Amino acid sequence: MLDLVLQEAEPRSLLTHYVVLRPTIEVTLERAKSRAGDERVPGHPALTDEGPIRKMWQAFSQLGEHEDKVIDTTDLTVAETVERAWSMVADRSVLI
Repeated sequence: MLDLVLQEAEPRSLLTHYVVLRPTIEVTLERAKSRAGDERVPGHPALTDEGPIRKMWQAFSQLGEHEDKVIDTTDLTVAETVERAWSMVADRSVLI
């Protein structure tokens, strides 16, 4: 999907930053299951099914040239994650 986003951004001369938040699979599953009952988007319950979560995690597990844009959030608080992401945007290290 990144290619599609870039395709739309380029003709508009939009700066595009790419950051991937990727805790371990164990933490990912734990966090997802803790969201049971949450409905962050009206009409769409939180994804808590292990199969699709594992598939998405796997899709983001090896990003090749974009691996340097990953933040391992396993042991980070929300505030620490936000701070690190904004720092990467500010120093343009995640500009693509």
